Amino acid sequence: MLKSRRCVRERALPSGCSPRPEVTKDPCQRRHLSRKALSFLGPYWGPFVGAICAAPLVFVGGALLHKFLISRVSGLRTAGTLDEGHFGQLVVTLGISLILQNGGQILFGSTPVAVRTPLSSEAFLIGPVYHGATVFLNKAKLVAFFVAVLAAVVLYVTLEYTRLG
Repeated sequence: MLKSRRCVRERALPSGCSPRPEVTKDPCQRRHLSRKALSFLGPYWGPFVGAICAAPLVFVGGALLHKFLISRVSGLRTAGTLDEGHFGQLVVTLGISLILQNGGQILFGSTPVAVRTPLSSEAFLIGPVYHGATVFLNKAKLVAFFVAVLAAVVLYVTLEYTRLG
């Protein structure tokens, strides 16, 4: 026996939900509003949630590295020794960088893995350009290019025209 997808009118609606049919086309959709909280990001919400969850861990890790390693080779304690403390700071940060890079390579492997997104499987077609050749521009790489150019312009303007620079 097939069950109907229509919501029962006797059930209480969550606060803020209207029983009017013009608000939502599917009457059962009103019950699933919390599931659609991040639907405006589509398939891209995973990295945002991951970044939000990882940010406190990365902050604490950086604070601990600074407290126990970097602060011992920089600051007033090392003033007057071997190039005012900058050489020791450089060596320690380079060592931390190498440890993190090689640890990640051991943990995850050295084979690059592509992340499949809807943009990475689509391309703009330009052409024919030369002797009937068509140019394919990957949409994901094009978006990454424009984001990088925008970040470079914002960084340049910030450093050139503000007191921060």
